[in-house]
Amino acid sequence: MKISSASSALSLVFLSLGLISAPARGARAQEGLVCLEVGDLACAISVRDAVLERGDTSDAAQILTLRTFFREGRYDEAVSVLNRLEAQSPEALARDKNPYRATA
Repeated sequence: MKISSASSALSLVFLSLGLISAPARGARAQEGLVCLEVGDLACAISVRDAVLERGDTSDAAQILTLRTFFREGRYDEAVSVLNRLEAQSPEALARDKNPYRATA
């Protein structure tokens, strides 16, 4: 089974269980985060682009943007999103221990 198929299937499971509500703000971004969890960067980037186009500024949308920028090697942009997210909603990153900033 391809990863993208697993990602789509997992997203559908979450939708059917009510864990993701499609019309809710940030829900689409959650789908992108699921794509990342199963290793489907292309799926996550597609969702991120749609989320940014809609103007979604939810915590989930910003975290998705941060993580996809980082995985694409767009480190300066990732840190810009990280700084904005830390200023607006530091609790959103409480469980995220990834080292997005340069360490030395």
